[in-house]
Amino acid sequence: MDSVKIRCPKCEKLYSVKRMHIQTGRPEFQCVQCQSKFWFEAPPPPDEEIVACYLAGEEPPSLKSNAPSNIMQRASGPSAPVPTFPCPVCKTENPKGSPDCGGCGIVFSKLKTNSERSTTESSKSNQSAPISDSARGAPRGEPRGEPRGEPRGAGSGVASGVGTPSVSAPSDMRQLWEEVLSQYEDRSAHEKFLRVSLEKKDLRFASQQYRNMIEANPHDEIALEMRNK
Repeated sequence: MDSVKIRCPKCEKLYSVKRMHIQTGRPEFQCVQCQSKFWFEAPPPPDEEIVACYLAGEEPPSLKSNAPSNIMQRASGPSAPVPTFPCPVCKTENPKGSPDCGGCGIVFSKLKTNSERSTTESSKSNQSAPISDSARGAPRGEPRGEPRGEPRGAGSGVASGVGTPSVSAPSDMRQLWEEVLSQYEDRSAHEKFLRVSLEKKDLRFASQQYRNMIEANPHDEIALEMRNK
């Protein structure tokens, strides 16, 4: 691996560091989120993706005590397993309460907020969708498809300069997006999702979902690639 991931021991913000930039035995960093200074032991093992970090002035547990390891283990007893949960995007197991994924780096709170916002907007859009004249029948002498008493172009549903219209999608497209999330690293699932969107001649829902993913993780290579297709 060309890079390793490190996490601030205080606020748990995740960073990625290229191995070629590690020049000392104890590289030090300052967290941009909580301003804490921390370090890790270098060089990290070649097969280790996430490296243990320590606050400035703190020593690794192995150096804090000279007591034999077997005595320490008997005194402390077996450690309880840490509860974990899978990332909804890449399925990496993360400690419960982690703010972001140690595998893909996505911020869980943003992903949840974007998902709830998308569902709410779609629900509101479906509930408030007006019935067209062609569906309810326009009185004789009035053209179908245009609201009565409004100039041509009014009533389009979008006020000039006021927000962005909600994007709704049929249930089969939402189900297809759920399948994409369940196998997010599989590009063929994304290709199928986009192909069906093209067949339906409506890419607005797909575009919104990938925008949400990029907002939650600006470095999501798959979302960036699919959005630009």
